[in-house]
Amino acid sequence: MVLRILLAVACLTAVAHASPVDDLASPSQATRDAAAARLRANYKPLPGDAWIRKLGAIAPGTTKRSVVSQLTSAQAHPLGVFGDTRGRAESYRLDDGWVLLCMYRLPAETVIECKVSSEPRHVLVEPPHGYTGPWVDYLVNGQRASESTFKDGVPVGITTVFHANGKKAMVRTHGPDGKAKSIVWYDETGAVKRRVGAP
Repeated sequence: MVLRILLAVACLTAVAHASPVDDLASPSQATRDAAAARLRANYKPLPGDAWIRKLGAIAPGTTKRSVVSQLTSAQAHPLGVFGDTRGRAESYRLDDGWVLLCMYRLPAETVIECKVSSEPRHVLVEPPHGYTGPWVDYLVNGQRASESTFKDGVPVGITTVFHANGKKAMVRTHGPDGKAKSIVWYDETGAVKRRVGAP
């Protein structure tokens, strides 16, 4: 019985002392908002010098296998992959603040270019089934990552995704069925890069 009480107290203490970054993953919007406010006030970017020294000088012609061998098993899973028959880009999350982006030549899978860049991690939290109301996700620096409004679990109105500097990265307008009617992409200065569909 004493052991159960001690375990319960330990669990409550652990919950009470969750870090603001951990709280960004909360299903409670109020908890996420409060954590983001604390992070914005106190966030210090992670240094990237070690990543830049280790991975910033990967030479063109290096094989993808060689690149991936320098990453941990958790880092080696690409965040995103895009490209065509001539080349492919893959990004790898190094830590909460940094990513490695590599362009590979196909079919040989050799490096065209690799770059280490500062990119705070997006803490993605899915709304509960059937959720109605506003929903905001955050980056680990406390800045908004995305904001949407849902009705009965379906996105309505506008969904906005943000760059790490707070400017809009993408704005998607939803139809009544939740499907995208239009999407506009922006660069980090706020200039429009591309549009698809009509609002």
